[in-house]
Amino acid sequence: MTNEKMLQIINQAISTKSTANLFLVKEELEQEIRKSCEKSRGKLRPFKAVMNIIKSTCSEHLKGSWISNDIQYVTNGYIGIALNKESHMDLPEMDEQMTPPNLNTIFDNCRKNAIIPLQLPAASEVKSIIKIEKAKGEPKDKIFYDFGDESLPMVNANCLLWVLEALPGSEAFIPERGSAINPILFKSNDGEALLCPVRRNTK
Repeated sequence: MTNEKMLQIINQAISTKSTANLFLVKEELEQEIRKSCEKSRGKLRPFKAVMNIIKSTCSEHLKGSWISNDIQYVTNGYIGIALNKESHMDLPEMDEQMTPPNLNTIFDNCRKNAIIPLQLPAASEVKSIIKIEKAKGEPKDKIFYDFGDESLPMVNANCLLWVLEALPGSEAFIPERGSAINPILFKSNDGEALLCPVRRNTK
């Protein structure tokens, strides 16, 4: 939302004495403050990536971040992010009336099984694939990154890009069996992530 648009909404609220749309301005200003804070820490790109994950959630009750045992979690239903205490971000929080999913248990299970290293592409390579496929008219949810043969995972390219940017310098691991359908585990100095593959008949 541009400054001009925000000013238009404020002026409309003043003239009509209605505050209905002021919530949008409040939300936008809060996000700009968060972006400014993360930029000063040199974390703007990871912050934007995590915000994309939050915005793309498959369910409203998953929207926002929460903290458990000093780990900051975010999920959209397909990606799980777990940030170490030193790497927490100034993110919008999940509605306190919602019960967050138990991502800690899911991460624990994946750590036990994900032992085979997976070679990751550079974020720039994934960006190029997304741009090329978008130019062909492919919708976002139909742009994929394929790690290789049928024994390896295939993932949504935008989701992969968000994880790579959220946790720069990550290493990835997959289970010895069922790697085409089980989550990929990402590890970095900032935390961990899980990314669910898509089934190949989706392609």
